[in-house]
Formats: sequence, C-alpha cells, structure tokens
Amino acid sequence: MDPGPSDPSLLQLQSTHRSTRTWRGEVYETMRVRRRRGVVDRTMQYHSRMIPYLRSSGFYGISRVAFFSLDWALITAFVERWRPETHTFHMHCGECTITLQDVQVQLRLPIEGMPVTGTTDADYADVCERLLGRTPGGDDVVGCKLKVDWLERNVPAIYDDSDEESVQRYVRSYILQLIGGCLFTDKSNRFVHLMFLPLLEDFQVAGQYSWGSACLAYLYRELCRGSRAGAHEVALARQFLYNRGDGTDFHS
Repeated sequence: MDPGPSDPSLLQLQSTHRSTRTWRGEVYETMRVRRRRGVVDRTMQYHSRMIPYLRSSGFYGISRVAFFSLDWALITAFVERWRPETHTFHMHCGECTITLQDVQVQLRLPIEGMPVTGTTDADYADVCERLLGRTPGGDDVVGCKLKVDWLERNVPAIYDDSDEESVQRYVRSYILQLIGGCLFTDKSNRFVHLMFLPLLEDFQVAGQYSWGSACLAYLYRELCRGSRAGAHEVALARQFLYNRGDGTDFHS
C-alpha cells in the first residue's frame, strides 16, 4: 500500500499530519487525554437543591454522566485518523464524524440557541465576588483564567437549610468545574476561563445558549491540534470517541 493520500489536492496538510510518521514506521507515544472530571466528582457534593438550577442552565444531563476510564490508546488511534481538512475520521470503511446529535444524545447539552461568547475585558475580581461570594487571590488567577482547585477550596458546600443565594453560587462553581474539567479543558488541566462565569449569572438565560455547539467546535479544534505531528496531548469531552450507547456509531 502506498503511504499517504493518493491525491494530495484535498488533504494538503499531510506533511504536518501525525500519520506521516506512522507511514515512515516510527512509533508514536500514546497521547495524554486532559480532563478533570474525576476530581470534580470526588470533591464536589451533589445536592438535590442543585437540580432545578442545573436543569434551567442546560447542564443537568452532563452532570449525571458518570465518570469512567478512557482508553488512551484507542483515542490516539482515532486522532491519527482525524483529518483537519475535512473534519472527519478517515477509516477503512469510509469517512465518519461527530455531529451535534451526538453531543445532544451523549452529553444532553442544548444544541440550539445563542452562541457561547464571552469577554476578556471584565473586572473578574468583582464578577467572582458577586457570583461566587469570594474574591480569588493574586496567585489564583492567571490572565483571565481561574485555578479550578480555588473553587473546591473556597465555595462552601450546601445543605438542606442553605439560602438560595448560597445554592446558586455553589451551582455556578459546580458548572465552572464541569466546563474546566470536562467540556473546555485547559491545556494545563488546572484552570477554567472566567469568561464563562458571567454567562451563568442568570440560569434561565444560561439555558438559552447553545453549549453543545460550542463544545463540538472546541472538540474539532482539539482534534485538529492533536492530529499535528509532535502533538502529545488532547482534550476531549469524555463520551465523544465511544459508541453512543444505543448500538450506533458516528455518522458517516
């Protein structure tokens, strides 16, 4: 079998694609998959009073997806077959990709609504004080990103007799950890971008954003980055590189 694409007019990035080294007989190390969901499940208490706010904001479905181990070797093999030119996996049986329907079915995130956009020009100390009840210290914020473990240490747990404001602050902290630890994982695996926090001020409004579309776009970008020669890690929402659970696979 001849290495590489037979017609380079479409797959023009082959020279920088990680599969080039495979064709040469070089062995790639297994990619590291960035995520923090296991830490979230261990450190964040899930209380029944959170459910109405999680439902309103559109994050209830993803909050109920259980943690499980990932097959890094399998994910590495999929990333090797991802083509950034077409945003599809090139398999022996043909092409297939991940769609918004997969996002909705697996993660239960809303796929219709307003685009998820934020600003990097806000006074995030004031935003954190207002929406989380605490102001992070100087070492806890780097640029516009907040250390995820600051949320674990500084947002108090909630109880049956907690007031509504405390419950709302805790839910915002929980959602931020889902965002930073699962859906939009930072390269360091230790930070979450604070541009998401103002979007969670009103849970009803938060539920009108198309979080699923943003998550899929981020996934595509991470797959494109991971497919480059020399890439060693990738951030993926947990379920995307697995069977959907209903007996069907990706869309072709």
